[in-house]
Amino acid sequence: MNYWNKINKQRVIESYKGNKINIEARINTVKTTSQGSFLESVLLNIGDYDISSFRVQSLIKTKGDCKYLNDGNIISFNGKISRIKPPRNPASFNAKLFYSRKGIYHESYLNSKDIKVLNNQSEKSNILQQIRSYFDKSIKSCFEDLQHASIVSALCLGDKSEMSKATKNSFISTGSIHVLAVSGLHVGIIYTLALALIKCIPFSNRLTTIQPIFLIGILILYALLTNHPNSVVRASMMLSIFLIGKAFSKFTSPYHIVCLSAITILLINPDALFQISFQFSYLALLGIMFFYKRLSTNKITNNNILNYSIQIILVSVSAQILITPLSIYHFNQFPAYFWLSSLIAIPLAFVTILLSIIFLVLNLFSIPILIKLSSIIANILESVVYFFAKAITIIERIPYGLITELYLHPISTFILYLIICSIILYIINQRKIFITTTLLLIILQYSFQIFIRNKCWNTELIEIYHKHKCSILTMSYQGKTIVNKSSNASFEIDHLISIRKIQQFVFYPESRFKKSAFGLYEFNSKHFFIHPKNIPNTNPTNLKIEFALINNMDTVKLDRLNKLYKPKAIITDGLTHWKSRNEISMWAKRREVRYHDTYVDGYYKILLN
Repeated sequence: MNYWNKINKQRVIESYKGNKINIEARINTVKTTSQGSFLESVLLNIGDYDISSFRVQSLIKTKGDCKYLNDGNIISFNGKISRIKPPRNPASFNAKLFYSRKGIYHESYLNSKDIKVLNNQSEKSNILQQIRSYFDKSIKSCFEDLQHASIVSALCLGDKSEMSKATKNSFISTGSIHVLAVSGLHVGIIYTLALALIKCIPFSNRLTTIQPIFLIGILILYALLTNHPNSVVRASMMLSIFLIGKAFSKFTSPYHIVCLSAITILLINPDALFQISFQFSYLALLGIMFFYKRLSTNKITNNNILNYSIQIILVSVSAQILITPLSIYHFNQFPAYFWLSSLIAIPLAFVTILLSIIFLVLNLFSIPILIKLSSIIANILESVVYFFAKAITIIERIPYGLITELYLHPISTFILYLIICSIILYIINQRKIFITTTLLLIILQYSFQIFIRNKCWNTELIEIYHKHKCSILTMSYQGKTIVNKSSNASFEIDHLISIRKIQQFVFYPESRFKKSAFGLYEFNSKHFFIHPKNIPNTNPTNLKIEFALINNMDTVKLDRLNKLYKPKAIITDGLTHWKSRNEISMWAKRREVRYHDTYVDGYYKILLN
């Protein structure tokens, strides 16, 4: 009976799809960006139907500031609910897949002003929100530059909502963005500070039973304050297991603790395996655990500062060994000076978090001497963050710091990890078979790259990508891609690199790409129309065209186009008005001509060979 009840409630949601209806929902998480807010929530009521028992999760996208909303709020709004759509272009961010792994399949769009808060959050959420709010206000009060305040918020709580795109790009380009995303590094800093605090307490050596409880409590509180990302949960869980084992005089291999934490997270949320943060977190940790111990066997110099600097570089290199293939596969770039940025970012992150905690504690008291001391700490903190931001900017400006336009095929990525695993097995066992295996895998990788290159060289195709209110048209042959800059489509090379993994561009005009009158184009003896303004009355050469990319064309011109040129497909894009789009769709159905709308259906590909 319960099964059929759930099916009926799912049908209730689908029946309201596309219609404006009153919806009540409970917010799980609030994520604020410069473009708006994303509210991950559980639907409670749709219209007159109570669906709270079904626990349907939905994504609510809003325009405007939603900082007044907190986790646990129950909200009400009038809006449309629909299924999350797949991406319109290949290799673009797949929001449907991303949110489906969180159990979210529906979304709503509305203005933040249209949201009514029906009740406040739970007591736990309220306390956490008050702590976050106190932290945010206190930090902003001691900074003249809000961007510097946003760096501190990101370092301590992982809140990058007020950080500018330029600041984020600086950290991304230098390979130090991991410092701004709360992770095991931050948990380690918090743990170190908490441990140092305990040791400052008199007779702390007698409180061996209370110490683990206090430390685990601090770790849990920090995980809750940062909205428990995978990296923080993993690090907190590992340290908690270590502390419990230490309390009972039970010790085990660090690899066992890593595996136990990963299994626990996957049992709670199996889809975490497919999240980039989960993959990066565990690969970086395993890289540090395995390679750092072997790279830092001997003390290079007697200078402690130099030794500490070398250790930081070795830790960064150890982490990069395992995450580099995955990083290139996902982001198509590699920061060449990651070791230099880590040398600056890690110590300054520690100092920044330490000074922030001291400042926040002192700021709680109204004693004059403590107020004066907190003012001094605030000035020091501002100077440290200024130096931090300036140093990252200087590193970003060093030539050849960010290697871009890198492309790894999924199979190439898999082979690279097989090569790394083979090298690791050789380091452990010192058997010649693993050297042979590594060499064979390198040959396989090289052969696969040649195969992909030849395939691209021999493929001739035209691709039409969706872009807001326009389209991007490319022609590919012999490993090159021609971009038609003369069409009405606005072109962004960075966007196209990210969705197409194109490595070489040849801009129009080009010998193989010709334009004639009326918007008629020729490419490798194939003809097609791109946004023709007029259709000629005659076709003396009896040309047959592959397709016509049109917008807002009436049926009279369409009939003339079809009669004279016999297009294999009619394509419209975001420039086409929805009424005209409907008319063209009906016309194509009557004339039995293939019709494709990039605004609705997305990417379109035409193979020419």
